[in-house]
Amino acid sequence: MNRGCLMAYMVFFGGGAVGGLLLTIYMLVLSPFDPHFARWWVPLGPVALLCWRFHATYRVYREQQLMRECMEEPPPGWAGRTLAELSASLGSDDWIERGHAIEALAKRGEEAAPAVPALTQCLSDRYLSNRECAITALGRIGKPAECAIPALEKLLGDEHPEVRDRANLALGRIRRAVGRR
Repeated sequence: MNRGCLMAYMVFFGGGAVGGLLLTIYMLVLSPFDPHFARWWVPLGPVALLCWRFHATYRVYREQQLMRECMEEPPPGWAGRTLAELSASLGSDDWIERGHAIEALAKRGEEAAPAVPALTQCLSDRYLSNRECAITALGRIGKPAECAIPALEKLLGDEHPEVRDRANLALGRIRRAVGRR
């Protein structure tokens, strides 16, 4: 595969910032030495910039969507429970009950601060949806969730991209609330 095909593949299928950045580097640095550049790649310069811009716009949209997903109304009967009852439900053997408790705590935001240690333990839940919702809940709690930062940082290396994205977003929210970057 020649360089031109590789770059087209990276821009259109690898997508976004990486493909656009590599194409831009190729255009600025290597293009003077490639006799076929003008014929094939000059028209693709604007396409590379559009891919780059689309990626940035999509990232902001995706962050907003991730924070809203877990914020729907908890099932009937869960919204009226006390923090102690919800924290106790986080230790349940039933994964659905844990999930409902996490959703109810996420909905309460900073008011759920006493449940931070239990939510931090939920970050290692076997079920992906519970982990994702626990991350979102900690992000919504903000400053009182500062003690969960090391556990959230570990999730930045998780195998699931949704978990990594949510952890990154939650860390940003907590750090902004605490006042450090």
